Amino acid sequence: MKQGQSYWFYLSSKVYVEKKQAVLLYHTESGERLIIRDEATLSLIDSVQLPMNLGVVKLPNEFYNHTESQRCLEQITTLGMGGLIPIERGKSKPINFLPILNLQKDVEKAKSQGELSLVLDDLLGYLSKCIILLEGNSPLCRTYLHRSIVAPSDTLWMSRDLLVKLLEQTRHSRLKQVGLYADNLFGHPELDGILQSLGTYDLKYQIYLSIRHPLQRVKSSITITLICSTHELEQVLSTSKNSRDKPRLEVLIENEEHYSLVMEAMERYEHTDFECIPIYTGDNLGFFKKYIYLSEEDIFSEPIEMRRIFCNQKLNSNNFGCIVVSPEGFCKASPHSEELGNLTEMSLLEFIYEELVQNTAWRKTRSNAPCTSCLYQYLCPSPSNYEVAIGRGNLCHLM
Repeated sequence: MKQGQSYWFYLSSKVYVEKKQAVLLYHTESGERLIIRDEATLSLIDSVQLPMNLGVVKLPNEFYNHTESQRCLEQITTLGMGGLIPIERGKSKPINFLPILNLQKDVEKAKSQGELSLVLDDLLGYLSKCIILLEGNSPLCRTYLHRSIVAPSDTLWMSRDLLVKLLEQTRHSRLKQVGLYADNLFGHPELDGILQSLGTYDLKYQIYLSIRHPLQRVKSSITITLICSTHELEQVLSTSKNSRDKPRLEVLIENEEHYSLVMEAMERYEHTDFECIPIYTGDNLGFFKKYIYLSEEDIFSEPIEMRRIFCNQKLNSNNFGCIVVSPEGFCKASPHSEELGNLTEMSLLEFIYEELVQNTAWRKTRSNAPCTSCLYQYLCPSPSNYEVAIGRGNLCHLM
């Protein structure tokens, strides 16, 4: 800054601002971040964000003589988070459009205004993920889906009629992929009819099975994933060692020893199509704290887009658009949320409406303690099912 010269100050439209006791400036393209506590700079940032100022304010005189404020301003400009424009006589004030979160279909806003009709058009368009439990009381489902997806039931299998009723309602949705879970699908009394019905819909199916039961060939449009524990891994790898089509595996791990065993076995059998799935058992919290909890380094491992930050403020990217259906037809919006109804009595449209209004999972964000006091509140990923299973509001080392 030159003495005697006046300046306009602006923030970059690529900078996200989060204010708590201090202010975080985060550059959504470069990934640079800056925490500011200087009172004069905090006041300047507040001022530039006021809608009436159109993203540009005159730099206050105090910045010319205040060392800490000048240092903060230099950091902002050096990191490309903002800048100074010399004020020239006769030229009007520039305009700088700052990003704002403004949803046309904001459910809470529509509810407060009594205009829910604004968010009710094309409800099926929200459906993007479907989890169908074909087998009741399945150890696979209870363990793999964090142990609490369905209560014991007298109904062992989802009927073909119910499955067809569900899939038929997805014809005009954006749904493309369906996950089907069953410990022993090939023991289903209506298996042939179910496989035939699946082929009548333009969907991709991912079937999750336990390795404890015989595996049969199915249509090429169906991908089968075998779920197994580390204790069962050696068996399935040795069986499929000489097979041309090696199965896709998801291996449940509870601790470091399990992970080491999995990686050693996969390398020994040259099996590459697999994924390790951490499972919370109630007594392995130390494992989760060490490997699953987020650190500051994890959060900022790559730049976070402005769109993603805004998304984190309004919806849960882990659950939004998901429906979980039990063998009896009971519907949830996530494995751990409350039931919203039964498909034998309600339609998918009614389920989506109820979820949008009641918000059991789709719009659960980091709007509760302890995240509300954290500068990284909406830079973190959305809350996950692990947090519900563990009973914590966050899974990080920051709060």
